[in-house]
Amino acid sequence: ASRTAVPGPAAAMARQEWRMTRTEIRDLWNRYEKAVEDDAAGLLRPTDAEIKLVGRELLTKRAEVLRRARDANRRFIEAVVDDLPDLCAGPFASQAPRRPLAEFRELPKGTPVLPSSQYGSMSSCFLHLLRDWSDAGSHVRETTYGPAVAKLKALLPTGGEVLVPGCGLARLALMVAAEGYKVEANEGSRLFLTLADYILNRPPAQAQQVYPLAHVYSENWSHDQQYMAIT
Repeated sequence: ASRTAVPGPAAAMARQEWRMTRTEIRDLWNRYEKAVEDDAAGLLRPTDAEIKLVGRELLTKRAEVLRRARDANRRFIEAVVDDLPDLCAGPFASQAPRRPLAEFRELPKGTPVLPSSQYGSMSSCFLHLLRDWSDAGSHVRETTYGPAVAKLKALLPTGGEVLVPGCGLARLALMVAAEGYKVEANEGSRLFLTLADYILNRPPAQAQQVYPLAHVYSENWSHDQQYMAIT
């Protein structure tokens, strides 16, 4: 995190080029939702032969779980969208975001940024939520982030300044900061930056449920694993 002066609301909206807009987030969500529907087409629109082979009960159950996962993930994304400035509110609307935990450095005017279609997809964000911010991913953090933090403490026992490149949703950066280090975390994906800002600085008062593996139709041990819910 870096410290910068906070401009007025209109300037803040104009200069936060790293932050995705409501339209961009919804566009990525629509692509994700369509991809999930396309992958599930055989389950959602089975042939007569498939109905006879699999059975109506199982197909109905699968469609119900898929719909539940879609609706939960959609609610989470809509909460992120609602957190973003409404550009149609006008240039003088007070929409400066609160950032009590992590400050975000504003890019100098004219700095080129990646378009919303590059580096970072909705599916990758759901997988990062599973790994970095859920109880189900704690074993991954303990075996990857934990040793990295321990090594850092051994090398810099008195603290110092640490750079975390490619920070994703910033869980490792937060763990390092919790040990007393001053941390700057860099990330090239505007989608990841937008979600990290939401998670770190303005998380919802009530836990939100998501289904991070709903789009994964391979490498699952079971139907229950694919539709595992996390909060």
